[in-house]
Amino acid sequence: MSLPSGTYIFSNLQSGSSVRTYRKEETIFVSSTREFPGPFEHWAVTVVTGGYTIMNVGLNAFCRANAAEGQPVITHDAPTVFEISNADEETYVIKIANADLLWTAGPPVVPRGEIMLHGAQGLDTQKFRLVVVDP
Repeated sequence: MSLPSGTYIFSNLQSGSSVRTYRKEETIFVSSTREFPGPFEHWAVTVVTGGYTIMNVGLNAFCRANAAEGQPVITHDAPTVFEISNADEETYVIKIANADLLWTAGPPVVPRGEIMLHGAQGLDTQKFRLVVVDP
């Protein structure tokens, strides 16, 4: 099943925390706190050729990453194309298009667990629930 374009909150299965960012050109992360981040946890997912672009609504900045093990996922003016696919009935994995490099959440220790690219391991740190944000 393909994911339709829309605005989503990405909640990491392991931490239960949403993915967010507050500054352009910094690594996106899951937080150890439960504050309400508003539009900084909202992600506009758009279908494009070869996958999806993902843009942070609060910053109007795209997710970007270099296709290499251990690289961070940052926000930037230029997007990277990602694939979003079902991990199971309730969760998704997000990866660099045409590469086995998945978003992987670090532990949300104070203050944050950064999202880095790692090979598929089937771990809950690589699975995300996508919750539609009402317009």
